[in-house]
Amino acid sequence: MKKILSLSFGMTSAFFSQFMKDRFGDIDCVFMDTGAEHPKTYKFAKDCDDNFELNLTAIRLVVSPELGIGNSYEIISDINNLKTDITAFNRSMSKYGVPYIGGMMCTDRMKLGPYVKYCNDAYGKGNYETWLGIRIDEPSRFLGDKLYRVLNENFDLDYHDFACIYESIKHDGASSLRYWFDTIPQVIHNKLFKYARLLHEKMLKSNIMYMAEICDYEKEDVIDWWDNQDFTLEISEHEGNCVFCPKKSDLKLAAAQRDNPDIYIDWLEAINSKSVRTGKGTGSVSKMYRGKQNLQSVIAKFDGSTGEEIKRRIQGARMYDSGSCSESCEVFSCGI
Repeated sequence: MKKILSLSFGMTSAFFSQFMKDRFGDIDCVFMDTGAEHPKTYKFAKDCDDNFELNLTAIRLVVSPELGIGNSYEIISDINNLKTDITAFNRSMSKYGVPYIGGMMCTDRMKLGPYVKYCNDAYGKGNYETWLGIRIDEPSRFLGDKLYRVLNENFDLDYHDFACIYESIKHDGASSLRYWFDTIPQVIHNKLFKYARLLHEKMLKSNIMYMAEICDYEKEDVIDWWDNQDFTLEISEHEGNCVFCPKKSDLKLAAAQRDNPDIYIDWLEAINSKSVRTGKGTGSVSKMYRGKQNLQSVIAKFDGSTGEEIKRRIQGARMYDSGSCSESCEVFSCGI
């Protein structure tokens, strides 16, 4: 079974590329490029490829403009050509509309679709497993938000417990939860087993493995590891990966705008273009951010605040902590 590491080029997934190589030796690394990453993310990807000898495969969506006609992908033959270029993103919005909370076409159409097609072509359907750099201190990302919430609110568990519960469900199904707890309050019993069964069903349909299954590094461990390297990712968490992703909090979007005013202007121009598809079945540029806001109104909330003031608020709210907000756009979200 071929091991494929799906790289987002956040600090964790890049660290995990080295852990995987040390652990398994023969792995392939794949990066799904939307063209809308931060310029320094592309620099980091090239640095990792050069220094870690990843032999990286970068793929990008090729859009078939007609609805009902499937898209394809292209392989970027020279990694040095990776750069911010939202041509493919613009073409995707012409076909599907803007991304929005509950309808992230960039994740589904621009990452998952090309990845599956590429891997099926390169390795054959069912002949590979996908590995993701999701840490042990991100339990909601491998258990799913709903199951994690029920477990976290009703039982005294730590990160290692969550990882072990995940493994129990993976190998023995939802019934394995009975061996973990002496008593299960009736008020949560049905929800707990419902979400565990859904998770197990999804596991059976996919072949996805997580860093948390074989490595107990937490966020600070990863940061410490990078402190000892000759290079690192030179952007703050609020900037990456896609700078103005609708999944980000208002504070992080405002901080990203303060740090990247030119990217902000380019992004506004792209999402407000007349070429963007609108109407039934699409998102609205006026409601694409959290709370059905447009991006300008999000940024306007912080008029009069400097970038440093906004970042202090992010820090004070512990929004850089693990589990506070997605640190990278993960295409294979559990979604349960």
